[in-house]
Order: sequence, then structure tokens, then C-alpha cells
Amino acid sequence: MVAALVISGGCVDAKKNFQDFSDRVGLEPDATVNPECPDVTEVPDVTGDFFFSSRQAGSNFDFYFLHTLVYTRNPDGTGVVNVSAQPLNYRNLMLAGTPLTATAVPVDACGRFSAHLAGILPGEANPITMREIDVDAQMVTEIRTANFICGRLTGTVLGGAAQLDATFGAQRVPPGTSGNDLPDPIITCEGAMTQMDAGVDAPPPPPPDAAPDAPPASP
Repeated sequence: MVAALVISGGCVDAKKNFQDFSDRVGLEPDATVNPECPDVTEVPDVTGDFFFSSRQAGSNFDFYFLHTLVYTRNPDGTGVVNVSAQPLNYRNLMLAGTPLTATAVPVDACGRFSAHLAGILPGEANPITMREIDVDAQMVTEIRTANFICGRLTGTVLGGAAQLDATFGAQRVPPGTSGNDLPDPIITCEGAMTQMDAGVDAPPPPPPDAAPDAPPASP
């Protein structure tokens, strides 16, 4: 949903506050309501780094990863993707532990794939118990744009003792971004639209203080 800038009489529309977000995510207005992809002509290339945010159903705790994706397009419109999911410290969003990986994951012509990610989530990346846990997850994903993917996480944690049922969103970031340089998290497919729409009626930022009058020019 690339927000339009409306300029009239020197004033900027309130959506201007969200231009950076929309430019980063690259959504069109109806990008989040087309799950069967009748209009998709080519799956976007999602090669790059993505800030991944996820929330377990019924929980108020978010899990964060830095995902590195490598996408290869096939001649028939499908593709394959490699996924490296680097856990992030939930307190400061810095790298924690070792990545969970999946390779040569098939991507269908609608941009959908399911990556199996299994491994250890370190305690500093686990805001619920703050203890190391094992994870065996399916990342059921929709590629919405070249800059935004989303979907659900299913599977188990704690050796099958607990079920994983979470939503997630992941937005493109510059390579190597972490910590305070990461954008606000998005945890659902609809979250990108919600975050954008939240600014439609927001007041514009206050104008900067008026500059002092310039001194008179020397004769």
C-alpha cells in the first residue's frame, strides 16, 4: 500500500508519517486480501534479510528472528527458497544463539511455501520462560511482496510437550540490521495494513520552530 503524498497549499497529508513504512514493505492497497493469487504473474524475489516477529496464540509475548532468505525462480513460475532463521534477544534484538535452517524449500506459483525449522531457541530469545527450549516448527508462509512475507507457525516445543500455534510477519531490512535499527514488529498478515491505516487520521507532526529572522544584508 504505497501511500500517496497529497500536497496542497504546502501541507502534507497525514499518511506522510507512514511513507517510510510503506516504502519499506511495498504493499499495494489490496495486497493482503488476495490469498488465492489470481493476479500474480511472478512470485517476488525475496532474497535478503527480513525482521521476523511472531506471537503465540493467547500470549502477549513476541519472538524475534532475523531471517535470511535466498530465492531461486524456476522457469514455470515456481521456485525454491533457503531459510536461515537467526534468533534475536527479546530484550535488545541482538543476535542470540545459532540459526535454524531449511534448504531447497519448494515455493508454489502463488508464492506460498512451508519451511521446516528445527533446533534450539536460546533462553535470551525466549520471553516466556527465559530458558533454552527445542523447537520443531513449520513456517507456513505467503510471499506478499518482495519486502513482506507472513503466515503461521505450527509444530511443537519442549520435545512435543507444547503445541506451537503462532502468527508472524517479516519485513525486509538492510543486511545485518539488528537492535534499535530494526523497524516496529508486524506479527500478522493483516498487521502491515493495520500499521499503515493507523496513521490515516493521525495528526501531522508539529512544524519545526520558525527560524530566526536573518540579519539584514550588508550595504
